[in-house]
Amino acid sequence: AVARKALGTAATGKRPSIMSKWIEEELEDGLRGMYKIGKILASTTSKWQTVDVMELEPFGKCLMIDGLLQSTEVDEFVYH
Repeated sequence: AVARKALGTAATGKRPSIMSKWIEEELEDGLRGMYKIGKILASTTSKWQTVDVMELEPFGKCLMIDGLLQSTEVDEFVYH
């Protein structure tokens, strides 16, 4: 399996462009996912990682760590 990579986000030391309102993530070789940002709710950077909480269409609120999608509001049922 190929490790996922964030493109144009924390992986490059750059925050997602607010003008573009899209996050792009390389899921595996030859496959990328793009997520439309509705609103950035919180964002912080420690010396270990960058953590973002945002609303993505159509997933709702989501958690991203180092520019990689971790979980979303629509996934919530999986954890209960």
